[in-house]
Amino acid sequence: AYREATHLHESLHLTQKFVGPANELEAYSLNIISDPRFLLLNFPYFEDTIKTFFIENFSEVLNSFYARPIREQLFVPKETQWFLAPFNEDQLMHLRQAINIIAPLLNEVSRLNRNYPKELAYLSEQTGNPALLLEIVAAKQLPIPDSGVSEETRRKAFSFFDLQMNNKDNIRLGYKINRKKEAFLFIQNQLMIKDPVIHLRLYFEYLKKSFVKSDGKINVQIAEGEDFNSY
Repeated sequence: AYREATHLHESLHLTQKFVGPANELEAYSLNIISDPRFLLLNFPYFEDTIKTFFIENFSEVLNSFYARPIREQLFVPKETQWFLAPFNEDQLMHLRQAINIIAPLLNEVSRLNRNYPKELAYLSEQTGNPALLLEIVAAKQLPIPDSGVSEETRRKAFSFFDLQMNNKDNIRLGYKINRKKEAFLFIQNQLMIKDPVIHLRLYFEYLKKSFVKSDGKINVQIAEGEDFNSY
């Protein structure tokens, strides 16, 4: 059903230097270039970048994709049935256009993952976010829409991101908590910002401040310590 996509995906893994979520992000990035339906099947790796910078109603596209009926009694996996079933061509074309635009970002994802495989695997596991590397690259290379909040509100929001993103329980205790989403809950409940669009804009502002150096280069260096060495 997926033609050469699975072979391409697994072959890429054979060339990678380490393991972890960043490897899957790189491999799925290769798949979405060949067919936008792979973006819908593997949306956790791409959703917030696509939603913030390209397709505001991307959640509606996802809902439409997964709302199509499937036959539960078949041995064919649900994902394969969704992949093969006819889908809105206009929406697929819109996705293709977005993928063409982010192609340079995907190339940068690949380059960084080859240069810092252990560091990026560690950061992705620590934050519980398989999309982290792409989101950092997007924060660096794309103009971030204005969040429209005051400097004081931004400062408080960034402190919540700091608190969550630097939490090491995922590494130390084996949790699978998405720290980005945890920070969103604090922003929603303590800063009373209910709009998820603003949450994401603040998040990308935070990534740019935290991971992009003054010379424009991305900083993914990690001070070697017990947690990193154990990982």
